[in-house]
Amino acid sequence: MVKPAGLFILLLHMLKWQYQPGRRGNSWKFSIDEQRLRFQKVLKQNPGLKSGIAEILSDAYELAVMKAAHETGLRFDIFPVACPWTMEQLIQKDFYPD
Repeated sequence: MVKPAGLFILLLHMLKWQYQPGRRGNSWKFSIDEQRLRFQKVLKQNPGLKSGIAEILSDAYELAVMKAAHETGLRFDIFPVACPWTMEQLIQKDFYPD
C-alpha cells in the first residue's frame, strides 16, 4: 500500500500537540500545517488512494503512536488504539487537537 507523504508526521505531531500541551510551539504548528498540505496534495494527485485510506491511516497512526511514545517518554497505552481523528479533521486547515 502506498503511504501518502506527510501523514505519519502529521499524526505524530498531532499526538504530541494533544498529549504535551505544555510543549506546543510554532514548530509543531508549522509541521502540522505543512504535512496537512502535503497530504492533501497527495490525495488530489492520487484519487485512487481514497479506496484504501482507512488502511493507510491505520498503518500511519500505528507508527506515529510508537514514535510519539518514544519521543515523549509517555507510556504507549495512554494513546488511543485507533486514530481519534476523522479524515475531515486531519485535512481541516484550522483543526488542532486539544
